[in-house]
Amino acid sequence: MRADQLMVDVVSLNVFRCPGSERVWCTRSSGGVAEGDRRRPVDGLRVNVKSVEFEAGLRDWSGFRTMTGDASFVPVCFMELVSQGSEDDAMDHYRDLENSVFVQGQLFEAAEPTMVLAMAALASDPPPHVRTVVLELIFQIANGVAHGDVIGRGDLGLVQRRRDSARRGILVLHRGSLRKTGEQALDVVDLIEGDRSRPAGFRDVAARSWRS
Repeated sequence: MRADQLMVDVVSLNVFRCPGSERVWCTRSSGGVAEGDRRRPVDGLRVNVKSVEFEAGLRDWSGFRTMTGDASFVPVCFMELVSQGSEDDAMDHYRDLENSVFVQGQLFEAAEPTMVLAMAALASDPPPHVRTVVLELIFQIANGVAHGDVIGRGDLGLVQRRRDSARRGILVLHRGSLRKTGEQALDVVDLIEGDRSRPAGFRDVAARSWRS
């Protein structure tokens, strides 16, 4: 590669760092996801959740709020989470989201698009150690209430919208509940399903699947 080509490649990258992480992530500034944009860690760790990348690229994250400011860092933290090789490491990045997107069960505006990322990750059938953490994130957002600051800004529909985001992936949750570790997925279904008789019936079916 010529030096001028290298320079073009470097200046066309946006560099992001998730709070508390030493890994740097890059996106090309000259094109969106539709043009083949790829979020990736500079150290070469492979991220195979393409639908998450796509969903992240559809939104202007600086327009969503967290407890600590705008949500520009959230897609990076989430991609870090789903790229980890162990549950403990994934939980480290979960805590970055827990202390900004939601705090002690209280949600900020970034919870809604974060739920979309989490459902996209779950639909991509992540490895078990990642799935456990993603389901915990989904449950906590689905179970949360709007922070007082959100209500004060006039957003009274946040709680309903993030549950609607999870409800659109209800079949993914049902599929996950049939695994031997499916209790987490059923807990989310219990929260978001409008017909309370259906989760109870499906729980019986899932329990038989776990014993098989």
